[in-house]
Amino acid sequence: MRGTLRRLGGAVAGVSAAAVVASTLLLSPATPAVARQGEPVRTLTIMAMDYSFSAPSSAPAGPTRIELMNHGVESHQAALVRLEPGRTMTDYLAALAQGFPQAARVGTFVAGPNGAEPGASASVTTDLRPGHYLVLCLIPAPDGLPHVVKGMSAELDVVGTARPAPKPTGAPVVHLREFEFGVPKRFVEAVAQGAPIEVVNDGQQAHELVVSRLDDGVELADVIERSGEKGSPQTNSVPLQTDVAGATMLAPGARTQLRLDLDPGRYALLCFLPDDHGGPAHLHQGMAYPFTIG
Repeated sequence: MRGTLRRLGGAVAGVSAAAVVASTLLLSPATPAVARQGEPVRTLTIMAMDYSFSAPSSAPAGPTRIELMNHGVESHQAALVRLEPGRTMTDYLAALAQGFPQAARVGTFVAGPNGAEPGASASVTTDLRPGHYLVLCLIPAPDGLPHVVKGMSAELDVVGTARPAPKPTGAPVVHLREFEFGVPKRFVEAVAQGAPIEVVNDGQQAHELVVSRLDDGVELADVIERSGEKGSPQTNSVPLQTDVAGATMLAPGARTQLRLDLDPGRYALLCFLPDDHGGPAHLHQGMAYPFTIG
């Protein structure tokens, strides 16, 4: 999301249904992740290229492991948006170009996989409600234009009956708030063991969770400074970190689950989103949390 809103305004007119990639159904029963205690989930696989998705056209409602497989040479995400009835992709992108509060009137962020680096994959487990969804990559390309403007979008119909909200699983919970990550003491231990992590947005604004591996010699302060106060890096600047996992934007009150398979090294949880009220990006207001996997 770094710098996306400012760049969408001039380009949204060029985004239409013609930019949506032809869909391929890639749904399968699976049980590697659980959104409700004891209840298996389905796996929904989305393929990412530069700059397109091969994504499903429909999926059943309920707990779903959403896996993004990156076959491109740039990092990608699969941000999900559940549209309000009668709204379209063009409506949503036009609203998003104005800001998150305006976009929230057209569609609601639903957590998807974030930070899939080239040749790798990322996944989250999210409870999908029935409705019409967008799948978007809002990460900026080296030229500064968001991937969605280059055609990286798809549409998804989630069909079936809505279920009661999932109960907590007992996994450690990372809380997203204005403006901090509430990280439990068991977080590093759970990550090192490959155990599931819950992510909950307790804030009043949308938040994301980006898991970034810090380059050798790079400190968290360097990453924050490079991002700029609005969360936008310099065009064609060399990043100081590699985004390796995470969850895309969660609307207030939303939750998701993920497992982090991280090699030993230094990492940070980051939220690059812009402030709804025009202040510095969330990253600059405290949403940066360093940790080490030994």
